[in-house]
Amino acid sequence: MDGTVVVAESFAFSSDNRTPMIIGREYKTKRPLYDFPTSSAFFEIRRVSGLSSSLGAWKIQDIKTKCFSFPSGQPGEFATFPLIHTTVM
Repeated sequence: MDGTVVVAESFAFSSDNRTPMIIGREYKTKRPLYDFPTSSAFFEIRRVSGLSSSLGAWKIQDIKTKCFSFPSGQPGEFATFPLIHTTVM
């Protein structure tokens, strides 16, 4: 993926070629949680907000890493951190 952050709601197979898919909602706003001494986005650590109201589908093979999120202290905003040993190089 290209930095897309998605909240998975379900899993399915595509009807055309039976590819495993994630069904979920994408965060519209993504930015680094911190910028010093380097951007946290380099480590896949982000501040996200603006969860889409519509569902989308993504190929499981396109997942770069699994993350966990927790409230950042701002309404509707979350900090996301990658789970150790889940990043695909």
